[in-house]
This record gives sequence, C-alpha cells and structure tokens, in this order.
Amino acid sequence: MEPGRHDVITDNEAVAGLLTEALRAGHSFSFRAGGFSMSPFIKDGDLITISPFGNMPPGRGDIAAFLDASRKGLTVHRIIKKQGIDFIMKGDNTGVADMPVGESNLLGRVTGIRRRKKERYLGLGPEGRLLAAFSRAGILMPLMRLTRLLLLPLIITIKKCQKS
Repeated sequence: MEPGRHDVITDNEAVAGLLTEALRAGHSFSFRAGGFSMSPFIKDGDLITISPFGNMPPGRGDIAAFLDASRKGLTVHRIIKKQGIDFIMKGDNTGVADMPVGESNLLGRVTGIRRRKKERYLGLGPEGRLLAAFSRAGILMPLMRLTRLLLLPLIITIKKCQKS
C-alpha cells in the first residue's frame, strides 16, 4: 500500500466485525458514516470515531454504535430512552425509533466527528440529552427545519456583509 493511503472497507458487516474487535481490545475505531439518519449532526461521509464505553455506562443522549438485528449490521443512532434492560435508539433524522437494543449489542459511543478536516462536537456533549428528549417527543426534526428556515437568511446576510 502507498504511504498515506488507506484501504476503504464498505461492507457493513466487515466494519462491524473490525469495530467490535477494536473496542473489545480497548481501542477507538474510526470509519466513514454512510447514510442520512443522523443528519445534521452526523452526515454521509463524515469520519466518526467510536470509543469503548469504559467506566461511563451508555446513557440517554449518547450517540452509540450497535448491532442491529433487523438490518443485519452496524447502526449508529442516538439513545433516546432506557426501557428496562434495553435501550431505545433513534436516528436524529428519522421519524420512528429502532427496535429495543440490549446492552450486549451496544458496541461503543461516538466520541468524534470529522467533516471537511474540522472536528465537530455539536450533539456529543450534554446537549445530547436535550436532543434525545426532543427526538423522543417527535419534535426534533420539525425544530431542525424551523431553525434552518430562520437561520439561513441570517447566515446569507452575514456572508454578504463579510464579502463587502
């Protein structure tokens, strides 16, 4: 392999296997996200880093990687609720929650998001709990759309002022 080049693994099951082994050994694992279910916090093509849960158990608001039996592979969604011994997961950009996920199927939490050579942190901190509450109530997607509608004209105006 050429210096600076990396093999790209696109098979979901292969990534799940490598991720599982890395996390069991106590290492973090990075890969490119595919899909739009976590947009705008994680976008298609973002480089995401998953780390072991360690001494901090999974909790509401965490974005976690898990083995999804219904999709037969790896999924990365936000924990919106704990239900008994299971966790209810949901993509920030989806209308319905996933099937309950047992703790043994949770692999690790997202600890890094890199987009266009910049680190992104929004949605990974304490605000994740608020996002989980909005998602559980079914208002996260409408709030994101409203925010975009209100902020987009402001951003365009600021950029125009910066150019002049």
